[in-house]
Parts: sequence; structure tokens; C-alpha cells
Amino acid sequence: MDDLKAQAEALGIEVDGRWSDETIRQKIDELTPERNADPRQKTLHELNMEQRKIDRALRGLNLEAGEAAKQAVVGVLDAGRPGGKRTAKPHRPAVR
Repeated sequence: MDDLKAQAEALGIEVDGRWSDETIRQKIDELTPERNADPRQKTLHELNMEQRKIDRALRGLNLEAGEAAKQAVVGVLDAGRPGGKRTAKPHRPAVR
């Protein structure tokens, strides 16, 4: 009882003197959800489904990033082209 009471007080639970060990244990379990978690491991199918969700999200991010980069390049090129046209490149005469 004293051990459970000390553990509950360490978690910030105000222990009522009338509580049984079971009640204190319930209060502790409410504050520590990892103890209530399902101990079973995920199946291979569940892991694969999670990975597919992650891959789809990353593919979407990559497409968005690629489009943003393309727009940035077009913007920079358009800024350097007066009227949107390419400027003539000066050529040096060939020396013979």
C-alpha cells in the first residue's frame, strides 16, 4: 500500500486515505497510458500499409516541391528576359 501510495503521489495524484490498492492502481494506470497499450506487435500487413501511406505522402511532397522549383526557375528566367523573349548572345568573330 505504501509503495503504491508513494508512486501515485510521485505522479501528482492526491491519494485519499479511504482508497484501496486497486483504486490507487487504477488512478496510476489512467495517468500512464503506455501500460494500457496493446502489447501485441503489428503484423507485416499493418507495417506495409503504414509504409504505403508514408510513401504516398512523400510522393505528394516531392511532386509539390518539383512544381515549386520549376516555377522558381521559370520566374528567374522570365525576369532576365525583357518581354519574355530571349536576348541575342554576342558572338566573337572567328580568328583565322
